[in-house]
Amino acid sequence: MINYPALSPNHSRQQFPRKLYDLLENANPAVVAWLVDGMSFYVQDEAQFVSTVLPIYFAHSKMSSFQRQLNIYGFKRLVPRVRERGARGPRHP
Repeated sequence: MINYPALSPNHSRQQFPRKLYDLLENANPAVVAWLVDGMSFYVQDEAQFVSTVLPIYFAHSKMSSFQRQLNIYGFKRLVPRVRERGARGPRHP
């Protein structure tokens, strides 16, 4: 697990966006990667993501907990017809 600087209780929620950014910048692109638009990402191998990537950045290794955090920060799952045009995964408005 990566050690992030201790923050006051008011700033603990701000750690998720930073951890998410670090995760997307450093993870194996065959597992999870930014899409070309730079506004969304795609988890290509969910089993590998949950077992090897999530535990490095978060205290949990549950996809449902990760998705809940994404929802809290306003990320939305892209609809299937958008996926057909090559953009897949959660997107931030």
